[in-house]
Parts: sequence; C-alpha cells; structure tokens
Amino acid sequence: MKYIRIAPNVEYSTDPNFFLAHQIVCITDRTGTKFCSLIENRLFMRSDNRAISERMKRNIIREIHHDICRLRYGGEAVD
Repeated sequence: MKYIRIAPNVEYSTDPNFFLAHQIVCITDRTGTKFCSLIENRLFMRSDNRAISERMKRNIIREIHHDICRLRYGGEAVD
C-alpha cells in the first residue's frame, strides 16, 4: 500500500477503501455537512446542505481522495 505524506506525521493511503474506512469522516449536524480528516486537523469540504444523499457523499469522498493522490493538498508519494 502506498501513501501520500502531507506533513511529517500525516500519511493518507492511496487505497480508496482504506481511506474511506480509516481516514475521513462525514459529519452532518444542524449547520450542514462536513468532510473531515480523521488523522489530522483538516476540513476538506463544508456544505450548508444537510440533506446530501449517501451516493453524493461517496462521490465527494472519492473526489477528495483523488485530489490527495494528485497532490492537490501538497505532499509526496511514499511507500
């Protein structure tokens, strides 16, 4: 499994299933929906919409993962 190192102690998996299960969380509360990292203090996306479908949530998470793998948040690939 390969990783993208964003910071000295922060590595995101390039495996989308591992990323979904262990590295990102979707939180819906009265202010809206947030997509946050579970391994660092990072908010990837926030929406005022509280009624985002499960399918749309998965699509957003896939896009966030794709952006991490393309180094849009900086970092470097490591083994």
